[in-house]
Amino acid sequence: MSIELYYTFKDFEMGYLLDYEKLFKHLTLNEYYKALLEEYASKASIVQDSFDINDTLVKYNNSIVDAWVAKKKQAINADKLYKLQNAFDWAEICDKYFFEAYWKYISSSNKRNKAFTNEEIFRDFCVKNLSSIQESLWQNLMKINYFLQRKIIESNATLIEKKQIKRLTNPKKLALLQVMGFFDLPAIANLSSDKQNEIVALLLDADKKEFVYKNRLNLNSKNPNYQIDKYTAYQYLEEMKAMLNNME
Repeated sequence: MSIELYYTFKDFEMGYLLDYEKLFKHLTLNEYYKALLEEYASKASIVQDSFDINDTLVKYNNSIVDAWVAKKKQAINADKLYKLQNAFDWAEICDKYFFEAYWKYISSSNKRNKAFTNEEIFRDFCVKNLSSIQESLWQNLMKINYFLQRKIIESNATLIEKKQIKRLTNPKKLALLQVMGFFDLPAIANLSSDKQNEIVALLLDADKKEFVYKNRLNLNSKNPNYQIDKYTAYQYLEEMKAMLNNME
C-alpha cells in the first residue's frame, strides 16, 4: 500500500482523511489508522536511530585543530544524512521547515562560489543544518504517531461498544413489545388487529401477515406451543421479561 508521507502534523491532519476517501475506502478506518501508524512509526525509528550516532567531538583552541574538528563533524553529519536520505524527501523537508533559511543559503552560496550547483548547495545546507532538521522531523513524526495511536484506541473502543450493544431478532422484538404492554396502550388497543399488525410490521420492517399476524396468533393463543418452531416469538417472552427486569 503506497502511503503519501506528510512532514508536518498540520499537513497530515489536513490530508489523511482526504487520502482515505480517495485511495483507501476498501479499508476500515481502523485498518487505515494501523497502516498509517506502521509507516510513520517506521520513519520515526529511522530518525531516532540517527540520533544515536556519536557526533560529539572535543574542540581545541588551536585554530588548525578546530578546522579539522569542523571537517570531521561535517563528515559524520554526512554519514547521518546518507542513512536518512533514502527514507525522506529532503527537498520537501527543507521547504516545510527551513524555507526562508534555505533560500538565503542558496543566495549567499551563489555569491561565494558561482561554480556550485543547486544540488551541491542543497546537500551542503542539509549537512550543516542536520541536527535542526532531525529535531523538527522527529517532533512532527512523533506527533503524528501519538495522534494515530489515540485514533486506534478510540476506534477499538467503538468496535467493542458496538459488539456489546444488544441485537434483537424480530421474534424477540415482538415478544418485547408484548411484555412491555405495547398492545394495551390506548392508541394501539383502539385500533383493529389488522391495523396493529400493520404498525408492528412497519416498526420491525417485517411482513404483516407471515411474520406479525402468525406470531401474534401464537402469542395470544390458548395453545401457544403450536408451531413454535416456525413462529418463535412466544418462546422469548420469559427472556424479554428478564431483560426488562435487569434494566431497572
